[in-house]
Amino acid sequence: MAYEKARIKTIRAYHNNAFKEGYNGKEKI
Repeated sequence: MAYEKARIKTIRAYHNNAFKEGYNGKEKI
């Protein structure tokens, strides 16, 4: 159970970072 929570947390953080990078990339253009 703890492993699943950590996995979900990591996936969420990864998606948030990817979204921020994509948003910043659009802003630069």
